[in-house]
Amino acid sequence: MRKKSFSWREQLQVGDRGEELLMQYYPSPLVVYPEHRADFRRLSDGKLIELKTDTYGLDKTENLFIERWGNIEQRKPGGPFRARKDRVPVFIYYFIRHNVWLEFDSKELCKLVERLTKKSKLVYIKSHGWAVAGYKVPIRDVLSIAQVHTFETPSVSGLADWRAFLARTEKEEEK
Repeated sequence: MRKKSFSWREQLQVGDRGEELLMQYYPSPLVVYPEHRADFRRLSDGKLIELKTDTYGLDKTENLFIERWGNIEQRKPGGPFRARKDRVPVFIYYFIRHNVWLEFDSKELCKLVERLTKKSKLVYIKSHGWAVAGYKVPIRDVLSIAQVHTFETPSVSGLADWRAFLARTEKEEEK
């Protein structure tokens, strides 16, 4: 069992920064949801949103890390699986270094990930004193059910980074 380890404090800071940026750049107003089951509520339709902020670069990976278990030992669902269990209909996967996020219907994403990973092995990550487990899922395999959003800041062009990712992965698929 291969395990990576991440600092809880660092991950909390990344998540907090991701929440700040999403609130600032999301196309419709969001409010912070006061309960643990979701991160936001979208004002336009009242839907709850769960956010996953990833620090990996689109230039470094072609995959999403989809958390299946937030605590593998206790079999507590993680990521979109927790969102589905808690009836949070929107799951956002945000590449913070690139100003790109993918927005999914939580139920649809879970169904697709279950189908795509039937024969895959879980990847374990040590986190907060327990292990998180999930799958590496190729981004291209989930694009059919994703809404892709980008935004621009003075230092990062989300659209340019997303186009570069698509061009690079398209070339690799052709090989």
